[in-house]
Amino acid sequence: MFDPPRLSLSLSGLSREEGHAWSGPPRAMLAWAGQAAHGAGVRSVVLDATRAGFRGRELDRGARRDLASGLRRMELGFAGLDLFVPAKDFLNPETVQRAVDALLDAVSLAADLTGDASGRVVSVDLPPDLGSDVRGSIEDAATREGVRVADFGAADTGVAESSIGLGLDPVRAIERGESPGKLAARAGERLIAARLGDRDGAGRCPVGDGDLDVTGYGAALATVGIDTVAIDLRGLGEPTRAMATACEAWAGVFRLPGQA
Repeated sequence: MFDPPRLSLSLSGLSREEGHAWSGPPRAMLAWAGQAAHGAGVRSVVLDATRAGFRGRELDRGARRDLASGLRRMELGFAGLDLFVPAKDFLNPETVQRAVDALLDAVSLAADLTGDASGRVVSVDLPPDLGSDVRGSIEDAATREGVRVADFGAADTGVAESSIGLGLDPVRAIERGESPGKLAARAGERLIAARLGDRDGAGRCPVGDGDLDVTGYGAALATVGIDTVAIDLRGLGEPTRAMATACEAWAGVFRLPGQA
């Protein structure tokens, strides 16, 4: 039996409309995340680097220390950053510099927030035809900071680079008619970040209600040695309930026969 990858809570994609428990300033979001995550047995979070208060460019050294302290107060580990801006922003001459700067800022923030290798990951969508100069600057910065960049836009799982590795979203794989478990096995050690999400015929849905083979996917991720898998709540209307459902489905994969 392999050790199951730990689950973390991704804060990406949560509604920013007022009136939700997770809306508002970072303090409010972390308070909700702490309560919801601990209630589901999750002990770490992936922060949304596109959201005010978690953007690297907005945080000086003092603000970064305050953010790290806030995570500790909520008893939440830091499991990385999501920077899911449109991949085309890395190609458009009018937006490429801003997109690259945001990514480099996220790399710096990830390095400052943790000394644990499992949190030194920034997840992003890079276009397959990204310019070599842009890719080189990203790779150099990540290598310098000791951070890995997980490219969720990579189509070729045979490509590996020193600091830019592969990210796997099972929902995207299902949309392409591919097996998330087989993709994980094929990627092997090149896979540095993975999501836990599901989809049915209408789109994203709670884990266990769609087409994801949770058992096969979980076993494949455990086999390749992924430490942490981020629960993906994007597109789901009841995130607290969806997180609990994902945790239960994940626990069922690794529950020994006879265990309740």
